[in-house]
Amino acid sequence: MSDSPDKDMAPREQPGAQQGPRQEPQAAGPAGSGAPARSTLPPSPPPRKLDPAVLPILIGVLVLGGALAFLFLTPSGTVNSGETNRVRIAALEEKLASATERLQADEHRMAALEQQAQQLAARPAGDPAALQDLAARLQGIETRDGESTKRLTDSLAALESDLQQRRQANEARLTAIEKNAGEASQQNAQRIQAIDSRVGEVENRAAARAAEAERNLSQRIAEAEKQIAQRVADAEAAIAPRLAALDQSIAQRVQAATQELDRRVNAQNSALDQRLAAFDARVKQAESAERRVGFLAARGAIQSALEAGQPLKQPLSGLPGTPPPALQRYAETAPPTEATLRLSFEEAARAARAAAEPQGQGVMDSALARIQGLVTVRRGDQVVVGDTAAGHLEAARWALDAGDLAGALQRLDALPPESKAAMRGWLDQAQGLLAAQTALRNLSADRNGGAG
Repeated sequence: MSDSPDKDMAPREQPGAQQGPRQEPQAAGPAGSGAPARSTLPPSPPPRKLDPAVLPILIGVLVLGGALAFLFLTPSGTVNSGETNRVRIAALEEKLASATERLQADEHRMAALEQQAQQLAARPAGDPAALQDLAARLQGIETRDGESTKRLTDSLAALESDLQQRRQANEARLTAIEKNAGEASQQNAQRIQAIDSRVGEVENRAAARAAEAERNLSQRIAEAEKQIAQRVADAEAAIAPRLAALDQSIAQRVQAATQELDRRVNAQNSALDQRLAAFDARVKQAESAERRVGFLAARGAIQSALEAGQPLKQPLSGLPGTPPPALQRYAETAPPTEATLRLSFEEAARAARAAAEPQGQGVMDSALARIQGLVTVRRGDQVVVGDTAAGHLEAARWALDAGDLAGALQRLDALPPESKAAMRGWLDQAQGLLAAQTALRNLSADRNGGAG
């Protein structure tokens, strides 16, 4: 048993070299060892900024490769130590599986963070250039993550292939080691313990770096949210005046359109009102003309009935409203005519003259009265010589013959009371006819005045 692990590792390289060419992983030995061993890992790329979530996995892979290289290069003294090495190799494989699970967990967290970033990028904003910038940045992050994942996948595939080769070589070497097992069990235990310690430290550092990377990404996302919110606020502040101006312009246009529409509607209403007023006036004129025609027809019928001495019931039905009483009295009774009044005037006049003669006179007085009745001397309308009643009757006859019924009645109104009483029947007929004629004339005058 040698005190220096480097001295023990140097002589043991020959048996492994006789089994065939293979690459040995380069890893650090136990604490205090400064001689590096060959490594199967691909040469490191030029320095670049890796994703924080990939760094812990790479460190774990390197540590695991170093541990396997240490186990392959370290001699074993007994068969029991070879079994122990198998157990520890299985434990290291379990740690590798655990590291792979942590890698998957980190990938899930990265996917969640990317989804959150995409949701933030999907929020509406007023500045399209800012959204495009954010989308480009997220695309860059996804590209870098894809490249890192591809490199990690390639590294894991190479490592698995190398592990398979090393496992085959290890089985062959373990057979030889079991035959020559002996002295190095304690040193192997110490070295494995040191490796476990270093693996734990690496895992702790990887967990710390992953947490730090997650915090940094959360901070970057928070800053991106703040920037997006600020840009949205700026865009809203920039758009608000334009929206206000647009609202004002639309309101002004709507008001102007409303005023113009009101003006046109008012003009159309005014024109329609004028046309309706003219139409109403024409309708009223037509109705008035129709009523006037009907009235004239009824008036003509009444006039004809009065002249013919026929009842006025049928002609009066054509008059609107209630007929005058002077006409209504002849609705069922035939009215007198001027011709019948002229024919019956002589008889009524004789009765009036007879009533005007004084009673109880002698023969001479009676003869003188008759002579005076035959001769009448007038001075204008005043009778100077002759019978006064006879003069009034004669004037009434002349007026009646001339068609002046009103003048005849005026003359007869000057008769003595006894004469008027004697011809009361004739006077009533004449006055009734004159009242009917006057009512008809007044009705026509009122109708003409209302139509005008």
